[in-house]
Amino acid sequence: MTLQALSGEGLQVLLNDAKPVFVWDALKAGRAIGTGAAGDGHMPLTMVDNDSETTAARWLRWTGTQFEYMEDDLTNADWVERCLGPCGEFYGGSLGNYGLSWTTSKFGMAVVSPSTAGSWLESETVFADILKNPAVAWHDHVCYMDTDVDAVNDVVVEVARTRSTTYTRTFQVLVHNTDDDSPVDSFEMGWNVDADTRTTVTPHFRKWRDSEWWLASISIGNGATTGYLSFKALASTGVWQLACPTGFNIYTEFEYVPRMRYDPDNDVGKWDVHTTDAEVVLRPTGWLATSVVLPDRSLGIADPHTDYADAAEYKFLGLLNLDSGTYRLRLFMSNTNGRLVVSLGTTAGVNFAYLDGPTEWNDFHSIGIVATWEQNNGHNYATLFVNGNKLDSVADPGDWYPTDLAAGTFYIGTSGADGTPAESWISRVAYGTSHMHRSYARVLSYRMAQLARGGIVEAFPEPLT
Repeated sequence: MTLQALSGEGLQVLLNDAKPVFVWDALKAGRAIGTGAAGDGHMPLTMVDNDSETTAARWLRWTGTQFEYMEDDLTNADWVERCLGPCGEFYGGSLGNYGLSWTTSKFGMAVVSPSTAGSWLESETVFADILKNPAVAWHDHVCYMDTDVDAVNDVVVEVARTRSTTYTRTFQVLVHNTDDDSPVDSFEMGWNVDADTRTTVTPHFRKWRDSEWWLASISIGNGATTGYLSFKALASTGVWQLACPTGFNIYTEFEYVPRMRYDPDNDVGKWDVHTTDAEVVLRPTGWLATSVVLPDRSLGIADPHTDYADAAEYKFLGLLNLDSGTYRLRLFMSNTNGRLVVSLGTTAGVNFAYLDGPTEWNDFHSIGIVATWEQNNGHNYATLFVNGNKLDSVADPGDWYPTDLAAGTFYIGTSGADGTPAESWISRVAYGTSHMHRSYARVLSYRMAQLARGGIVEAFPEPLT
């Protein structure tokens, strides 16, 4: 079998050959393809923002290559389709967003002596190339830290900010060296109670996909509300572009991953996307295909996922869930094993097929997942394929999906009603109740990685079998 054996492009691959009963694409987040109540092949979905945002807001969303601003009314049906963005961003917790004087010259920041004033620049004609159509009131130009103006002194700039007396605060900013150098050893951030202070620390860095932009962030504890946030670029390290500085209040379920939606007046919280009624049923034979991008690395390699306190800890993350009576299908991040898992089991938490996903992955690399389960010649089999590789299988467990289950509600981005959010990007999901051959499933898992927007796709493994 070859990749060309899958006929069609995009989601048509699934519709032509796999014959799913449910297909979801983040670009049309408010509906799915399936036998829904509408009777026209569209299955309506309920999309709930559990933080109850106001009716007018502005977001900074990822288009697949750049960020762009979006503004719309939450009562507008088109907005509901677009609110997750093409990547399907799911984030957890209630996050209070704070801008850094977007309408003020140079983010409202000024140099700290002995930095040279001419080393902190602003252009009203050059936009950060990570932004698409950025000429809006919030941010219409880019700021520069030019460390070559003064070859002796580091460039340090600061701005007065406030922090919560109760919660930890995280500040983050997008950073890019015009010579494409890494900021890891050259760029720092700091929080100081007093003005004109040059105390800084190495931020937590995330390289932004396959671009040369990095996201730098630091966390500060609660306490006195007034303080000064500072950025520092070491002397003679070239020119640094800064874009989209933002702050968040941190709650207990906050993870140390990028959060780029931006609105100075409203919270950004977890989304609940699910079928409107009990419309999807689990069967003794079936399959699940998903396109996922995780915005962090695994525990198995350097620079692992960390929580907001910078501790290497991956909590439980529910990416997908279908309860059908007392039985369950779930895709989640195991906080015990630090990996993606597909489980076939019961709502009581008993898993009769527990399929382990990869133990290692890189930031923003696409993950294509296909899980299959079948009854064949008196035996039961469940198999997991990820990015063209067979990773796990289970034969003849003690329990299996019965044939007479009631239909259930299909959740995307959470582990069920009021569940733990995904903290990831889910571009596409498909579910079927027919048999899928292992060769087809293997190749389809790689195609699902290709269909994951915003991620980097690895080469297909050889040989094809």
